[in-house]
Amino acid sequence: MDLKQIKISGHRQLVNTDWVLVRGRENIIAGHPDSGGEAFLKCLQAINPPAIHSPPPFDDFLTYREVNGVKKKVLPHKKTAVFTVFICDEELRKKLVEIDQIFYETDRIEVGRRLDGSRWITFVEISDYSRWSEIEQSMNKLRRTADNEGLTDISEDFDKITHGVLPTTRIKGEITRTLENWLLDLEMHLGSKTLGTWKDTIYKVRRSKRFDKARKVVSKHLPVFIYFSDDFLFPSKLELIPQDFSATQEQIVSPEKLPEKYISLLLKDQKAENVAIQFQNFLEKLDIKSIPEIKLSLDEESLELFSIDKAGIETSFDNCQYELRWLFSLFVVLAVQILPSGKKAILLLENPAENEPPVKQKQFRSILQKLSIKYKLILTTSSIHILDKDRLKNVKLITPPDPERGSVIKEEVDIDDLESTLK
Repeated sequence: MDLKQIKISGHRQLVNTDWVLVRGRENIIAGHPDSGGEAFLKCLQAINPPAIHSPPPFDDFLTYREVNGVKKKVLPHKKTAVFTVFICDEELRKKLVEIDQIFYETDRIEVGRRLDGSRWITFVEISDYSRWSEIEQSMNKLRRTADNEGLTDISEDFDKITHGVLPTTRIKGEITRTLENWLLDLEMHLGSKTLGTWKDTIYKVRRSKRFDKARKVVSKHLPVFIYFSDDFLFPSKLELIPQDFSATQEQIVSPEKLPEKYISLLLKDQKAENVAIQFQNFLEKLDIKSIPEIKLSLDEESLELFSIDKAGIETSFDNCQYELRWLFSLFVVLAVQILPSGKKAILLLENPAENEPPVKQKQFRSILQKLSIKYKLILTTSSIHILDKDRLKNVKLITPPDPERGSVIKEEVDIDDLESTLK
């Protein structure tokens, strides 16, 4: 699935964004640190976060809205906070077509997350249910068959089920179950002349159930959205936390505890030296060079991290080059949540290399470009130096929040806009 559009609705700072287009492998949202880029990334992660993640940012959304001058309470189970649009890929389409041939028509899939945490999935321009008008004629024919066979109970049940049903009534939820049960009760009494009608009717009745099954397939196929910032960089020493659960079990963890949680899980079933080797393999696959090796010194309760240069000299992790700390910290997150399963991921990177000197920020561009070959990136920055001035097509500018409109994300920007806004 390829992410194409994003929209946030009802956020205190962002308010209601327009549809934000996602182009290519790397998208950059540039603006002042207080413009709302961080909030945008945290909201986006809520679409499909990793199993271990920080709390979703739903407390930052409005609890009341104004309609015609009247304040009304926002109902979390009805209010969608984050909207996304994906393009269905061929691998997913093949799995969906096994459920129903109609999914040959699938192109765009919308995914949203409500404020109560529930998620919805819709297939754009494809109805996920039948209406009574589509089955009314065949259902009445089957009801007459029940009358002709003297099946009084079945006929009476039909009248109860269909009482108050309109041509526009959607066949989903409870009415699907009752109609399906009625048809199954009738099946054994049918002859060959009406069996075809029965099969066609129950297929239409079960349409919403097939779409429910399709949504489960889509849920498993969604990329994992991983929010990552410099707050997650590992220090030289971490206290290990005993782990009695797997990395696939959902755990909501405060941001400051995430590094300890991730490294503890990674070391739960692996030796420290193996982690160092896997990190080097990770760099090689990304074709990232000139990064020193690491050493993990482990005892029963804590872990110390060092870099080792070509002369064998060890340096405390806190004093290592930024690129090494950033890449290793990101690797650990991916090694726990993504790499074992082979799932696809979208990396949401908040202000990488923001506090590095300008020359280092420009060098860090090459790391981001190599990461984007394997992962789709959406990142924020407030620095002109992290941008490639010859590749501004996928750069957007986010403005400081306006009291009425909130933060505005501009799709079309030029270098003058960026240089006048960024440092």
